[in-house]
Order: sequence, then C-alpha cells, then structure tokens
Amino acid sequence: MDVAFAMRGARRVILIDASTIGVPPGTIHRVPGEELTDLRPPEGNLHRFRWDQALGFAQWLLKDDYPEDVTVWLVEGETFEVGEPLSESVQQAIEQIADEIAHDVSQQPLEREADG
Repeated sequence: MDVAFAMRGARRVILIDASTIGVPPGTIHRVPGEELTDLRPPEGNLHRFRWDQALGFAQWLLKDDYPEDVTVWLVEGETFEVGEPLSESVQQAIEQIADEIAHDVSQQPLEREADG
C-alpha cells in the first residue's frame, strides 16, 4: 500500500516484480500500468497487497494525482526460496530491464519547472 501513497504527484512510475505464470524463467513482460489494475482487496490483511492491487488502489485514491506514465516490468522467476540467489536467466533479464529503463529515461528526460 505504501507504493500507492509514494506515487502521489509523480509524473512517471516504473515497477519491477517477479512473476510466476509458468513461462520459462527470465521471460520479461513490459506492460503499461493502466492495463493491470485490480481493485479487489487482498485476502487477509492490507500488508499483502500485490503490485496490481496497489496500482488499482492508487488510481482510486489519488485520482488526478495518479502518475500519467506507469510501466510495469515482470520477470518470470525460477526459485522463490528465501535466501536463494538469482538464477542466471533471471539475472540476465534484470540486467536487460535495467538497460532498457536507462535507455527509456534518457529518451524522455524529466521536465523541470521554470524558475521564477
């Protein structure tokens, strides 16, 4: 839920998370955030919000203060055991995502308010 509050007033938000949809480990999905909102409350308690629920909650909560540009990157994980290192395919995918984000950000520099 903290993600929703942290997005208030941001122009651009990039979220990165692991996925477990059954495709080969290291598979990358890049999805515009507006396609991935789910306003169903999490089962149990509010600390178990998934990223898609956080986006849906943020849209509802922030309304006009919701970022205009939200991108979600998902990487299919291989192992989810606590303390296990990343597999080689997942590590390579993360490096590819980092390179693509750096390229995207360099192509769309942040706007600065005019002094005055």
